[in-house]
Amino acid sequence: TVSVLYCRGFYTHPYTSINKERQKKRTATMSCPRVSYRRRMHYATRGNRMKLVRTPGNKLVMQKRGKRSQGIHTPWVLGHKRLGGTKALRHMDARLESRHCKTVSRAYGGVLSHDQVRDRVVRAFLIEEQRIVKQALAAHAKFQRNKKR
Repeated sequence: TVSVLYCRGFYTHPYTSINKERQKKRTATMSCPRVSYRRRMHYATRGNRMKLVRTPGNKLVMQKRGKRSQGIHTPWVLGHKRLGGTKALRHMDARLESRHCKTVSRAYGGVLSHDQVRDRVVRAFLIEEQRIVKQALAAHAKFQRNKKR
């Protein structure tokens, strides 16, 4: 019986030039994907993601990928939504990055979303209106009391 590998062209007969060409193509494109970790941690966890990279010497090695940041969010009590217009930076990168990347040119720029800022403005306006109406009603009631006397 002929082995499966022989049928698929992995083992070649030394006298056939066609199989030699096929073998040459295979070795050029295929390489052994068995690579080992180069650091002390050998478990495929979330914090130990790796990327396969081919070196100039045509060797396949693993490079550590940095963790991705979730980016700047609104506070938990206000919905924890992602803030638009800001970069998703990790702590050290954020510390070194300019203010332009971390904020938006608006009141509460890198903290609250535009909806939340609008809600705050509207709430403050309505509270102020309510206070003015209460004062006006009190003044009117006082005027009515004085008028009765």
